[in-house]
Amino acid sequence: MFIKEINSDLTYRIDKYYNITFVNDAWNEFAIENKGSHLLSEFVVGKNLFDFITCPATSNLYKMLLNKVRNTQKLISFSFRCDSQDKKRFMKMVINPLNNGGFEFVSIILSEESMDIISTVFSETKKENKLLTTCSWCNKIKLDDKWIDIEKAIEILDLFGVNYNNIPLLSHGMCEICFLEHVKEI
Repeated sequence: MFIKEINSDLTYRIDKYYNITFVNDAWNEFAIENKGSHLLSEFVVGKNLFDFITCPATSNLYKMLLNKVRNTQKLISFSFRCDSQDKKRFMKMVINPLNNGGFEFVSIILSEESMDIISTVFSETKKENKLLTTCSWCNKIKLDDKWIDIEKAIEILDLFGVNYNNIPLLSHGMCEICFLEHVKEI
């Protein structure tokens, strides 16, 4: 179900050493709204961006994108998803070069849709030690070396059935399709 169109930007800046130097008020509001108080400005400014990107593929892609922006001195943009417990978010990120060798990231929420089925996966329910990998760009889940829609993964894993109290932990990565799509832009 479609909720609303939004035009809100989350902005942060990093220096040439990838240290976060600034986040805007929209960043803090977004963090609070998504139970990410550990990501408020006072906890991220001064830290290295790559302290927060733990997936090697995603980290490498970001480094490739930043090198392209640095070398061409031209902005780049791409679409991605950033879901919460109850919202499917379609977003666009713009990376701008700064005169000091740093970068400005602007993430724009293009639209949101309600997503009741996913809320259980992100709840405080007891978690298994097993990790499920979700693509940081399209939010597909990796099962048996195949990337499938999160809704289908919930069905296959029977997360609303017998396994309801043993929901796996989520990790972030990047599916091959998103990786190839973004690498060709570089």
